[in-house]
Amino acid sequence: KAAQGGEAAFKRLGDAAKAVAKTLAAVGAVGGAAVVTMATKTVRAGIEFNVLQQKVRAALTTILGTAGAAEELLSKINELNDTSPFSRASFLEATQQLIGFGVEADKIVGILDSVQQAVAGIGGNEQDILRISSAFARIASSGRLTGDVLLTLQEKGIDAAKLIAEEFEVTAEEIRNQTSRGAIGADEAIDALTKGL
Repeated sequence: KAAQGGEAAFKRLGDAAKAVAKTLAAVGAVGGAAVVTMATKTVRAGIEFNVLQQKVRAALTTILGTAGAAEELLSKINELNDTSPFSRASFLEATQQLIGFGVEADKIVGILDSVQQAVAGIGGNEQDILRISSAFARIASSGRLTGDVLLTLQEKGIDAAKLIAEEFEVTAEEIRNQTSRGAIGADEAIDALTKGL
């Protein structure tokens, strides 16, 4: 009886060990799949970033006229991004947007620096970098400061009229009035907003 009881206990222990082994194998398979998935996503993200960088480089080369000018601007943007909490891809997309809508190349780094500081100040994210950069692009493309730009920035927690007013040494109400008449040109607005941010 003692021998039979011992064999039964040993069999149960063996069955438990097999169950644990199967569980560990399943966990290992899932973990292995997760590692493969993570590696695949990392490679895909790297490829997408490289494609974005090449697109921006090509666009900048076309707009600025030389590959050297494009590389110089990209180098300054990457240097700025090295100390930023935001992704390099968001800076590249913002650059492409700004340059594509006619913002002067020598203003891009200053704008991005102001934008990223403002976004960090409001607790924003990469989408906010693009949204606020888009406001600058819209100013450049329309040739003047518009009410919809003021509204867009207001929705993000940025009182652009007040910031520009402080640079012009007038009231925010006066800036709104001038904006409704189309009296504030793009260059003035972009410079004042960059400094104000």
